Amino acid sequence: MTALITLASLPEITIDVASLSSGASDLSSKAALVQPATDQASTSWRGLLTSYDTPESPALVGKMTVVGTAGADFTEALASVASTLTTCADALAGAEARLEALRADITSFRSSVATFRADQAELLEVDSDQTGDVWGPGQFEHNAGLVAEREAVRQLIESAIDEARGDLASVAEPVGVSSLTGVADASATSTSWSQAQEHFDAELSSALLARLAQDDPDAVSRLLAQHPEWVDQLREHPPEPTDVRAWWDGLGGGVGDDTVGWSATQSALLLGAPVVMGALGGVPPLARVEANRHTAEARLAVVESELDELRERLGPVDGSGYTTSYGYQPGQVEKQIEADIARLEKEKAYLDRATTRLPDGTYEVQLMLYDRDRSRLVEMVGTPGPDTKSTITYSPGTGTTMESFYGNGVQDVSRWLVDQDSSRVAFVWKDGYFPGGSPGDTVPGGIWEANQTDYALRSGADLAAFQDEVRSDPVLAQSYEVGIGHSWGLAAVTGSEAKGARYDQVESLAGAYMPPGWTAQPDTTYSHQSYTDFLSVAQDLDVVGGGNNPDVSDDFDSTIYSRDGDWTLVLPTGSQYPGTLPTSGADLDVTTLSGLVDNHNLVATSQTDNLSVLQQIDGRLARGTR
Repeated sequence: MTALITLASLPEITIDVASLSSGASDLSSKAALVQPATDQASTSWRGLLTSYDTPESPALVGKMTVVGTAGADFTEALASVASTLTTCADALAGAEARLEALRADITSFRSSVATFRADQAELLEVDSDQTGDVWGPGQFEHNAGLVAEREAVRQLIESAIDEARGDLASVAEPVGVSSLTGVADASATSTSWSQAQEHFDAELSSALLARLAQDDPDAVSRLLAQHPEWVDQLREHPPEPTDVRAWWDGLGGGVGDDTVGWSATQSALLLGAPVVMGALGGVPPLARVEANRHTAEARLAVVESELDELRERLGPVDGSGYTTSYGYQPGQVEKQIEADIARLEKEKAYLDRATTRLPDGTYEVQLMLYDRDRSRLVEMVGTPGPDTKSTITYSPGTGTTMESFYGNGVQDVSRWLVDQDSSRVAFVWKDGYFPGGSPGDTVPGGIWEANQTDYALRSGADLAAFQDEVRSDPVLAQSYEVGIGHSWGLAAVTGSEAKGARYDQVESLAGAYMPPGWTAQPDTTYSHQSYTDFLSVAQDLDVVGGGNNPDVSDDFDSTIYSRDGDWTLVLPTGSQYPGTLPTSGADLDVTTLSGLVDNHNLVATSQTDNLSVLQQIDGRLARGTR
């Protein structure tokens, strides 16, 4: 099944191309000034012999000849760097132009497809979701063309950046500079410009944090208002979490245990820069929750204002059946407004729980990360402290959105496990768009995205970075670490292992697959539990994740729970059914049932029918922390 292309699937150019081009031009012009200056210095030193005639003067002047050599070498190195950056900027500028054209084409195309599918649904008198994979004349081919152009642009971007990195890494350190610095090892003459850039970004971000560290929250807020680029810098190039933690502890307050209280400077940062502090790895969990509470309060005010406006637009219905705000019988416009109101009311209820203090002084919802515009949300369950023994990181599955958190559905397993033992802390993790969770995504499209292993590895890198943030806390770093993934969430968890994350225990709840590059860790225990559901049927047909599935992996202790209604479908050897792959060899038995979707969702709940699954996980977790 071919998914309809989405704007969210387009590659991003995270580099400011205009600034890159301008910087390359500036570097090139300044490089030309170096050699004349060093030549002048060498000439001036040669004049020393006429005014300072001593036995050591010739030797001293002779040593200064290296300055001219260094100038020439340094000019050549800078020119090489400038040329590489210019080439990269030109290629990325071309990619930007193609992306802009693609966005316009995709927007128009998706609208035409939506119109055609709606017309077909009306013509066939069926729900619109039943025509979600129908194409109009030429639309299938147009979609394929857009996908091909998207991948071509992605390749252009990746090639431009990879070539630039390779060229920069090959730029040799100027020999003359090596002489000046006393570097004798010839192997040390290679300069990693990318590492230098990373070091510069980290140092710059650390300097910005030092600048923000003031006792007045209003002053902190004014600084960020004057320099919004600081927020981008700290978001995109944060210092290492351990460095941030050392910086935070150096500001006073409760060092090592942030339940003691915060200093005036720490409090000012949480109140004056909540968007920065709430997303900054290395800031203690409870401090991040406090910062994100302020961000949630700001969003709550916007939601309440939007609700008031929508309710006013909807207006009351008079006795004749006409709305006073529109003057015609309620129709599509009113239905859309009502849907928007319902959506915002759910968001408001969730934010209320994050900002309203309970009688015991706690909050029902604790936001470790909250960036609505970028679809980033991590909810913390439990309270970290000296008694914390285990840390759970839970990744939900395909189709998870911000709205998935509003009804407490994706938090259910984590809440149940923490309720069994208060020494546990759980993080329900969603960083960015999940497969099928982008605006306008369809269920078929989400399933297709979830099966793209590179998607899992990208999310795995984000999750590995989050694990580094968790480990920056001295208490949580010593805890027993558990990774739990439901459905596609297992691909993210194991993808994080492929990117360097480590867990003591990994639990698969109807997990989808392990991406390429993943290997089981010798000190980690792996368990898989599932009912027969639509995913397990697809796994039996070998169409999920290249067949690298937990239910057949020797690294996982797998348990498939039976339920009433299970039955077996036998696929004869060599047969082929729509949407499946042809079988070969022995006949393939596929256990299936009518509640395929319900069973897939059941395993990630605390419903009575699923308690046996949760109790097994609870037991393994308890044994691991003894």
